[in-house]
Amino acid sequence: MLADEEILQRKDLDRLIDERIRAATRLAYDHNEFIHRLFESAAINPHTDISGKADLLKAYKKGVRTFGNDISKCYADYCNQMPILEIWTSGSSNEPKKVLLSPDSVERFRNSQRRIWGSVGVTDGQRILGFSAPPPYGTSFSIREGLRELNVRTLIHSLPTIPPNISRAEKKRIADSYIRMIYEFNPDHVRGGVWPVFKFAQFLQEYGFDSKKLAVKTVAFGGEPTTIEKRKMIGELWNAEPFDHYSSTEAAVMGYECKAHLGLHLNETSVFLVATSDGEQVSDDEEGTDLVTDLYAINKMPATFFINYSHGDHIKPLSGACSCGRTFRLMSHPLRDTEKKLLSGFGLDTKYTQSFRNRVIRKIRKVLSV
Repeated sequence: MLADEEILQRKDLDRLIDERIRAATRLAYDHNEFIHRLFESAAINPHTDISGKADLLKAYKKGVRTFGNDISKCYADYCNQMPILEIWTSGSSNEPKKVLLSPDSVERFRNSQRRIWGSVGVTDGQRILGFSAPPPYGTSFSIREGLRELNVRTLIHSLPTIPPNISRAEKKRIADSYIRMIYEFNPDHVRGGVWPVFKFAQFLQEYGFDSKKLAVKTVAFGGEPTTIEKRKMIGELWNAEPFDHYSSTEAAVMGYECKAHLGLHLNETSVFLVATSDGEQVSDDEEGTDLVTDLYAINKMPATFFINYSHGDHIKPLSGACSCGRTFRLMSHPLRDTEKKLLSGFGLDTKYTQSFRNRVIRKIRKVLSV
């Protein structure tokens, strides 16, 4: 079932986004010294100069922007007046960073995660198997919060660290314990980061795991960009329909895939996400670097502000509407900067219209044969 916000008329959706941009920028300006100074340096007062999307992008061009190393400078000054939860970024692309969450931040995380469950078709009474890094990393928190208050059975498991130098017999013992657990739980849906649902499933498969013995309907994964080939392989590993999502500890769910599989729906009432190139917003169907601002309803009090923040990922806003009924716009599956450079180095098409692995192999063979 689609949430009310997902099917708003475009004019009403744009009005709501602008309203939340005003709320986010004004609150950050009033309650964070670092962001306040960024706006002052750009001669911008959000209370009078920011009315919505266009003004926020103008502020970006004038230097109002934040990066991973700035997170510790972006905590709200009222954090000591409320309960605060600490979670950490994974550190997959840089050093782990601490993100503070207020009760309103937790609610936003929970609601954005439920977009994923709605898009894959979770229904009452079903069984959800989740794989995550252990707390306090964001994936563990996100999966658990997204399932809170849903009428489903859950089994959330932190993955073990498997030392490379242990014996095959010991690896088999570890694999057997997980295979037995999965078979006994018999999940309807599987959820986790890309590594758990891909590499760990391959590890289990090496020791006899057979997903065809289960009846898994969907496997949802995210937290880092993936290729078309890898998404297909994940679906085959679990014998289930694969669903990608674009999320981070900083911004929660930014995009999620529906059953039409035309790309990812921007989570537009939770984040303002655009693609930029050379300081300018790119047009539809053009590629750029992500630029995201976390959005909250008026009177909500986040603990960490993300205003014009970038993960350094490459995304592409897509033109056209989706057949699923959602009015949230579509975006491409993202690419990390390292993946983009790898593809460019081999002269490959970043749309992944063909098998990534085979094209790399052919290119290497051609180079070596010269």
